[in-house]
Order: sequence, then structure tokens, then C-alpha cells
Amino acid sequence: MPITYSVIVHCQFSIILTTPLFHQRLFMESLPHSTRELTENLTQSLSWLDNLSCIFYRCRNTPQWHMEYISRGCEIITGYTVQEFIDDEPIFFNNLIHPDDRLQVWQEVQKAVDLRSSYNVEYRIIHRNGEVRWMSEQGEAIYDHNGEISYLEGIVIDISDKKKIEQEKTLLLNLSQAISSAPDFESALLYTIEQVCQLTGWDFGEAWLPNLWGDCLNYSIGWFPPHKNKLSPHHVSLQEFQEKSHAVSFKKGSSLPGRVWQSKQIEWMNDIDKNPLFSRRQMAENCRLKSAFAVPIVANDEIVAILVFFLRQRIIVDANLFSLVEIVAHQLGNIFRHKQIELDLQESQRQLNSLIKSTSGVFFRISYNRQWREDYISDTCDKLTGYQPYELIKNDNINLAQITHPLDLQRVITTIQYAINHQKPYTIEYRIFTKDNQEKWIWEKGEGVYDEDNNVLGIEGFITDISSLKYMERALLEAENKYGSIFDNAIEGIFQTTTNGYYLNANQALAKMYGYDNPTQLKASLNDIENCLYVNPQRRQEFMEALEKNDVITNFESQVYRRDGKVIWISENARAIRDINGNLLYYEGTVEEITKYKEAQEKLQRQAFYDYLTNLPNRSFFLQKLTDCLYKIKKYERGKYEFGLLFLDCDRFKMVNDSLGHHIGDLLLVEVAKRLRKALGNTHVVARLGGDEFTILCYQVNNIKQLIKIAEKINDVFKPPFLIEKHRLFCGISIGIFFSSNLSDQDLKSVTPAQIIQYADTALYRAKSSRNSYYQIFRAEMHNEALAELQLENDLRQAIVLEEFVPFHQPIINLFDQKVHGFETLIRWQHPIKGIISPASFIPLAEQTGLIIPIGLWMFKQACLQWVKWLNKFPDQLFFISVNLSSQEFNADNFLEQIDLIIKETKVNPAYIKLEITESSPILHDSSALQRLRALIDRNLKLWIDDFGTGYSSLSYLHKLPIHGLKLDQSFTSDIEHNFIKARIVEAIFSLAQDLNLEVVAEGIETESQLEKLQELGCQLGQGYLFAKPMNVKDIERFLN
Repeated sequence: MPITYSVIVHCQFSIILTTPLFHQRLFMESLPHSTRELTENLTQSLSWLDNLSCIFYRCRNTPQWHMEYISRGCEIITGYTVQEFIDDEPIFFNNLIHPDDRLQVWQEVQKAVDLRSSYNVEYRIIHRNGEVRWMSEQGEAIYDHNGEISYLEGIVIDISDKKKIEQEKTLLLNLSQAISSAPDFESALLYTIEQVCQLTGWDFGEAWLPNLWGDCLNYSIGWFPPHKNKLSPHHVSLQEFQEKSHAVSFKKGSSLPGRVWQSKQIEWMNDIDKNPLFSRRQMAENCRLKSAFAVPIVANDEIVAILVFFLRQRIIVDANLFSLVEIVAHQLGNIFRHKQIELDLQESQRQLNSLIKSTSGVFFRISYNRQWREDYISDTCDKLTGYQPYELIKNDNINLAQITHPLDLQRVITTIQYAINHQKPYTIEYRIFTKDNQEKWIWEKGEGVYDEDNNVLGIEGFITDISSLKYMERALLEAENKYGSIFDNAIEGIFQTTTNGYYLNANQALAKMYGYDNPTQLKASLNDIENCLYVNPQRRQEFMEALEKNDVITNFESQVYRRDGKVIWISENARAIRDINGNLLYYEGTVEEITKYKEAQEKLQRQAFYDYLTNLPNRSFFLQKLTDCLYKIKKYERGKYEFGLLFLDCDRFKMVNDSLGHHIGDLLLVEVAKRLRKALGNTHVVARLGGDEFTILCYQVNNIKQLIKIAEKINDVFKPPFLIEKHRLFCGISIGIFFSSNLSDQDLKSVTPAQIIQYADTALYRAKSSRNSYYQIFRAEMHNEALAELQLENDLRQAIVLEEFVPFHQPIINLFDQKVHGFETLIRWQHPIKGIISPASFIPLAEQTGLIIPIGLWMFKQACLQWVKWLNKFPDQLFFISVNLSSQEFNADNFLEQIDLIIKETKVNPAYIKLEITESSPILHDSSALQRLRALIDRNLKLWIDDFGTGYSSLSYLHKLPIHGLKLDQSFTSDIEHNFIKARIVEAIFSLAQDLNLEVVAEGIETESQLEKLQELGCQLGQGYLFAKPMNVKDIERFLN
């Protein structure tokens, strides 16, 4: 019998307490009603026990307590099967107990056994998958008739969820107390990360904070469990991960922290070592980190931090973990908000104290009684009255009332009493006597302080010295009487203003200039000149500082607001007016409007530094900014001021100009500029150098990847077509990239802005000639390559003059009778130093420089001359000669006249001359070229499409082209005998050619098997190394003989 009735009875209470009521009822109904019924029902009971999510066990008294019976709940709770526990070489349950808990479990069980009582112990086990789980075990020992322990029987219940809830509650309580008392926000973040990692078992946590400008996240702090061995791979890899993260920053939407910053939502990410959305995946792979989640810390609806946690295993999304961390994040947000409120209050108090100390007036509070005793007066009272604050506060013998001029005292009392009775503020001007018996005029503003029952408690207010103003008013009155007529009738604006921003006087001309009907209206409206008149209030401060220093200022230019809100430019000439003691009384001067002058000046400036067509900065402006960049990087540390330059031009822009006209070309350039501005904003300097060439200057670039991203962004905005006056134009681009970091310190010392533009232009040139990429990054060796190419171009020009080219000919063979059908004439360059140069090395350069036109015409003439010579030498054999025709030759203005001249001079029969046009040539894709193609047909010349099959665009209108044959590209000939699909395509081309009555020549035949396959498919003509390679005239004639 594997389990006794006693253990069932022992465990039933636990089950009743830990299972739903429905299961409790089932369990109670399944218990036997008498011992006699036990045997009958035991099998049924054990089957029921196996279905419960807990472990029932019975283990023998052996050194390892070998399981005699264990229920099937072990498979869910431990991951091991029943059979693995009861085998002859079993898994021992003791070994699953967490090493840190084994001693405690043994002691608890041993204590219960010694007391012959049941035991109840909680401990952790390690699941088969490595997960740590909490268990609660209840059991007791079973003794034999000798009193010796025979078995241990009991039940083990998984309480991981319960433990987790307890730990989370403890964590939240501890966090709430700890982060509330943290000295700063980062300390609270560090403590939070540590506690969450320790509770959840996650391997690493970190915090990211927005920078001062709020445009990116920077690494703040991180934490991972310390390892006893600081050199262990586990510790070192996480240490490196943390250190490298300091150099990383994230924009909104970038990687996991940036995505959470943008969405304000918690996010989970698995397989971060491979996930392209996780930018630090290589660093994560080095640490073997697999899973991560990030949570935002929000305060006042703003993200103040992002917490990210990492785990070294891939797990599914844990909703409970999300809930816990969101609560923690909410607490942190509240703490941040409260701390910020405290700081704001401290700052407000500091600003108030600073304001009171810096003001030229006096703040006061007076008790409302017969003595008018001062309860408070600010420290500046000594400047105004000569008395220190302590001499006036709560002093019945001396106060403000007692130093008021006797002739003004009753007026002051009456004004204040009236204001208090009507609960209104008051203002009043009166005289006082200072401590040294000087008379001063002061201006006072105050109001009563009342309790809840409107009883007067006191008076609070502000006093300032207006003695200078009073003297000034007197002086102005005298001056006004003297100069009134001149002042009123002047055509220039004339003013007198106080030092604190009030107009004392203004004439009609100034009022009209500023948009007011009369001076009275101007003075009433502009009661704060600095903030009401000047567009930039700082200019008023600069105006006063200049007058304070020199007493006179001339041609002081500023922008000001008219009454209607319009901004105008003015030029002021002014002087400071002082009294006999040198005290500043006021300012007076004249104003002239110079708006038209400034607009003309700005227009000239714009013409000098901006492109008239696109309104972008021009070459001069760009060179100035580039010079500034070079100056900074040379003067200061390099890493901080690295920059990049992108040189861009539009592919095939000349074709747009030539085919649609310069008007459409100009409109296209305007739209190009708009797209560049929209894509790059104001972050970078975008300029037009001229034509279709644009440059972009990128500041403070950290690495080349940033420049590549900018290039990709530009390329993306150029993909949609441009709609220009009903024309749908696609405009591809090529970009050359220069990165200052690629220059050595030595090169940086001597490099000039013009050279940097040249370097980017060199990279652009490489990009235009590249078939693999629309951009190229400048490398130092490109400069040498460019010089070599320049030399090659000079040599090529010299070769045209000296006729250093040599025609080679490759036979075209009839595949069935092996007779020579004709020749393709190919060019070779007999360089005086380098020897024979293949066309692949100089034809692309010739096409770029336009030299292909004279070279092509020379080749055509040589082919014609050779045909005439062979006609005379081999009169019985009439050969065709093929020669390549480039689009530049074809589009030349005098092309047909040159062809006619060569035919006439050489006396060739044009019917035996084939002109080969590459399938990808623009000639075949331009409907306007059909007329010129037909003109060649009218001259009895034959037209063939070369490299047929490399494109498909000509298929749609192949039947419309006036051609005589196709040359099948060698890419179809290669392995045609083995490639069924190629064979079928070639067969289809032959069929198409037959339907259109076209001849076909297969290029690149190199093997007998290729020949046989082409013969099988019905191909008549071919050429290739199987028959002969290209040869000079002597070798060809030897071949023919």
C-alpha cells in the first residue's frame, strides 16, 4: 500500500484550506466513512490525489529518503516525473531544495521528529527549468512497532504566488519609505532598481534621463548583483555593458528606451541580442541578455526617467511584474513631483529675497494703531532714509510717520484712511526728512491687511525715491517753455524719457512714427519702454548702459513695434541729462526711421549669401560656415567638434534641361531645395553650390553612421516623383560624404574648406560611377585615385590628337557552316607607357568627359576604312562590320553630318555597316530619337540592339524600333546547356526575333556544348572565344587565310 489513511487525514485540512469550495466538497465526499471501506476507495482516492496541483508523498527512512510514493503534482511543481523520483537511481527531492534552505528544512523536520509531532516548513526549490519556487510542506513521521521511523508522509504546496505578493508588498513599503527620504532623484532611482532586481531575480537594471534640451535620453545609473569574484565573466560583461551604455543616447522612438519615451507605455522585448529594434543588441549578446522591459517614470505628464530591466533568459510577458513596476514607477513620479515642488518653493523664496534686496525701493508693513509702528521694513531703507531697519521696527520714538514732512503728513494720513475705509489700494507722493535732515520726495503704494471679519490689521506697501523725477519735472517745465516751438515742429522724432522707462515728453513726429495720433496718446500707451516698444528688450538696457558710460550715443539701431504691431527699424541719437551733482535725471534725443535702408541692406546681404533661385545659402555662405567648423575643430578638441559634409547632385538633370527646357529644370531645382529643407530642417546647413549641386554641412557628428542615416533620409524623400507643370519627373541622386574624423591630425592642420568640398565631390564622383550604392564615403586614397583619373583624362585627350587607338576585330560566325559572317570592331588604346589598355579602363571616363564623341566617330571611320580594304583584298567575301554607337554620339548636333562625311570619304557601302546600340541606352527609350534612328536607316545603315536581355523595358515597344537584329547578351549564353530556364528564355527571344524578322547573334560562346545548345535552339550567328578572340588586322587576315 503506497500511502496510509493517516496521511490522507493529515493532509485533508490543508487541502480544505487551500482549494476552492467545489474541490473541498469533492474531497470530503471521496473520504471513506469507515476503515473497512478504505481498501475499496483508496485506489479511487489516489487517482483523485494525482489530479491535484500539489504533491502527496511517502518516503522511506533511507539516507536520501527515497520516495516510495509521490503524486503526479510533482510534474507541474518540480518539472520531474513520478518515475524519476521512484526509480532505482532516482531524483532525490532533498537535492531540489535550494542550497541556502536545506539546513533549515532539515533542522525543522528533525525537531518535529524528535517531538513526535507534525512539521510545517517553508522553503525554496529549484525547478527543472532553473526557476526558483517557494513551497510549503506539512508532514509527519510514521513509526513501526519498535518506535523507529519507517516513513515520512506529507503534502507539498506551491506558495510562490503568495510569497511573491508578500515580497512585493514589502518592496513597495520599503521603497515608499526609502525613496521619500532619498537625498536626490538619482539616489531614489538606484535604490528602486536594486530592490526590483533583488525581488524579481532580474540580472540588470538601468535608468535613462532626458537631457537639458529634452531631445535625447542619456544614461544615468545602473545596478547588477555584486559577484564575489570581480573578475568573473558574468561580472565583467555586465560592467562593460554599463560602461559602454554611458556613450549611448536615444532619440524619441529609438531602441527600447526611446520607444517607451515616445509612447509613455511600458514595453516588453524578447531576443534583444537579435532584435533589430534593440540598438545595443551586440552588447546584449556579449552579456547573454535575452529579455528586457522598460517602464516610464511620469511626473506632471512629462517623462522624467525610463527604467530598463534585463534578464539572461527568454521569458513570456509577466503581467504581475508589469503591475508591480508600474506601481513603483508611479511612486517615483510622485516623489519627483514633490521634490520638484520643494525646489521650486526654495527657488521662489530665493528670488523674492533677491528681488527685495536688489530693488531701489523699500517694502514695509505697519501696525494699524495710533503710533503707526513698523512691523517689517526691508534692508534697503537705509539708502532711502538713512536709518537701519532695526531703528524703525517696533520703535514708538521714530517711525515713517514721524519723518514725514509736517506739511504733507495730514494729506498722507487722510489718503491712507480713505483707502482703508473703502478697502482699496492707494498711491501718494510726499516728502520725508532723512536721518541727516535731507529732504526727499518719495512715492508710496500700499493697501490694508484685514482679518476674516474685515477688521484692519495693518498696512503693507512699497516706497521709492522720486526726488530725481521731481527735479527733472521742474527742469523739463523750464526747458519746455524755452524750446516748445522747436520741439513741436521738428520733422524728426524727439523724446525725453525717464531712466525707468516712461516718456516725459515726445513730439508729434515721434508719435506719428510710432503710429499714434498725438504725443499724449503715445505717453499713455508706452508706460514701459523696454517691454512695450523694443522688439528685443535687451536693446533698451544696452542703450542705457552706453549712456551711463559715455553720456552720448549716436546711430543706435533697434527694431521697435508700431502701434499696429508692425515692426520698424529706428536709429537713435541721445544724451544723458544730469543735475549739478552729476546725478542722472533723464534721457533726451532724436529718432529717425531707417526701415527702408535696413531692407535694402538686408537685400544686398541676401544676394551676397543666398541663391536667387532656391533661396538656399550659396557657396559663399557655405564656405563661411565650413571655415567656422574647421576653426573650431583645429582650435578645440576634435571629438567635440567633428563635422560631416554631404555633396549631392541630381542624376540625369541635364536630360531634363535638354528635353524639357531650362524653365522646367529651374522649377525642379526649387522643389529639390524644398524637399531637402523639409527632410533636414534647421539642424544642418543646406546650400546650393550651383547647377544641380547641393551641399549639406552637419555639425557635431559622432560617427559616420549618422551621416549615412542623413544620406538615407535624403534618398527617401527623393523617391516620390516631382510634379512640375504636369510633368511627372523621377529624380535620383548621388551623394559624396566627407567625415572630418577620417582626416589625420597632420592633414587637418593644412586642409582648406575648398579642399574639403573637393574631397566630398570626389566621393560624389565615385558614387555616380558606382552601380551598387547611391552614396560613397571619402577615403584618403580617393584623392590619389582622382589625380590618377585626371592624368588618365589628359592622356586620353592626347591619345585622340595622336591617334593612339588601335581597332581590334572579333569574328562573327555562322554557327552551322562555321563561315565568317562579319566582325565586331572593338577599340584598344596603345598607351606609349602602359601599353595596350582595354576599353573597360577608359571608355567610362570618355563617356563622363564627352570624349566618347570623337573616339566613337574615329572608330566608325576606322571600321568603314577596314571594310573597304577587305573588300579589295577579299572580293569574294562580303563581310558585315559592327561598331558601337553611344548615346552621346547619337545626340551630338552634327552627328548625321559626320556620318554622311565619313561614308562619303571612305566610299563604304553603308549596307554592310551595323551600328550597335546598348539595350539600356537612352536612345531606345526616347520617343523623340525615333526620327534620328530612321534617318540612319534612310542612309542604308543597319541598327542592332546590343546586350539584349539585360533589361526588359524595350520589349514593350521593340516592334516600333527600326532595327535589324539583336545581340544576345553573354549572360544568357553562359551555362545555357545546363540551365533550363535560360534555354527557354533564349528560345523565346529567337521566336520573337523570327516573328519580327530580326537576325540574332549570340555573344560569349566559349564551349562546344554551348554551341550545340544554341544550334539546337536555332541560333544562326554567334561570336566568342570558342571561335576567336578580338584580334588586330594582321591576325584577322591570317585567320581568314
